[in-house]
Amino acid sequence: MMGFHGSSSPVPQMRLRPGAQAKRELRRLIEEGALPVGQRLPPELKLAERLGVARGTLRTAFAELEAEGVLKHVPGKGRVVLSVDRPVSNALVKTVVHLTWPHEDVALAQRGWMEAVDMGISAALKDAGLHVLTLRPDDTTEERVDQLIADRPRGVLLSHTTVNLQCELVQLFAQAKLPIVSYGDERSVRSFDRVVSDHRFGARELTRWLVAQGRRRILRVWHKGLSWEWLKERNKGVEEAIRKARAKLIAPARANVMERSIKGGTREELEERARPFARAIKPHLRGRRPIDAIELITDADVFPVAVALRQLGVTPNQEVLIAGYDNYWASCWEREFEPTAPVVTVDKFNRASGARMVRMLLELPASKPRRKPELCRIKPRLIITGKPDRISDLLH
Repeated sequence: MMGFHGSSSPVPQMRLRPGAQAKRELRRLIEEGALPVGQRLPPELKLAERLGVARGTLRTAFAELEAEGVLKHVPGKGRVVLSVDRPVSNALVKTVVHLTWPHEDVALAQRGWMEAVDMGISAALKDAGLHVLTLRPDDTTEERVDQLIADRPRGVLLSHTTVNLQCELVQLFAQAKLPIVSYGDERSVRSFDRVVSDHRFGARELTRWLVAQGRRRILRVWHKGLSWEWLKERNKGVEEAIRKARAKLIAPARANVMERSIKGGTREELEERARPFARAIKPHLRGRRPIDAIELITDADVFPVAVALRQLGVTPNQEVLIAGYDNYWASCWEREFEPTAPVVTVDKFNRASGARMVRMLLELPASKPRRKPELCRIKPRLIITGKPDRISDLLH
């Protein structure tokens, strides 16, 4: 699994049926005291106009709330609010909804894979004595969602695979005032508490290390089309370290990289993935001052870049050092065909991030008004995989 957010299946936009939405709004008005217990509801026509629904839709909501004991029809008086309480499932009181696309090999995920965040979530929920309900964004119905929200689970955790989805399912959870914690700092989730790796710090430390090895012309080779917030943070970290060292700041090169096989691949696939990297790198090897180091999005890119450098007549990790990210290079299938490892990489502590998400969720009140969202940055660690003394020898 690559160490960055991959694409997922399109999510169908979900809206509750009109009756369920009207029922939700009536509950909210009752809970907020706008429709007090013991008092008669406003006339049907007026209430239907207030909620923006037809009178028939409103009557459907009335019938369901009467069946749940929230409303009662009193002859000669109309409908009266009996209770502000919700019917709550004993099981869901201790259940957390995890919105994600489950990976079939998540139990075997390496610590550098993003699935390790999900592993950290599962372990922390188990330690807290809580249950987890894994919910796929594209595999549910409005009736199931309506019932799930009515049963009031302890909260919702948003996986790294869902943070950038314009998913109405998330908005339904938010409208119901369920506690929500997300992994990632994309704009779509900034109204929730969030946990994210400190990419700025990680990229800055990695670049500082390369500079300390005498590398002054460092090229970032990113994937074409990526515009995630974490990549912007990486760029800031690199640029800070370069400016402080008064080295040459080179604009990132973009490679149109083909999708990588996760479980295993062939030498032909590796060589095919190397070609766009070679095209992106080649112009920077020309002239009197060619690049002397490359920083990559993730460890899996180290191997095709090493192949690309060889194709361009450069020995990887000698003339040009290769830095990875995410610290899962040792589990990559490409090692069978290309022995080069990153000289340095970054461990984001993904399992710790998942555990921190659970802790933040449990610190959120279950039903009180939401406070200002918090952002927790997990500081990564630099992992030197090469031998600095040997690398230093190669520089002279």
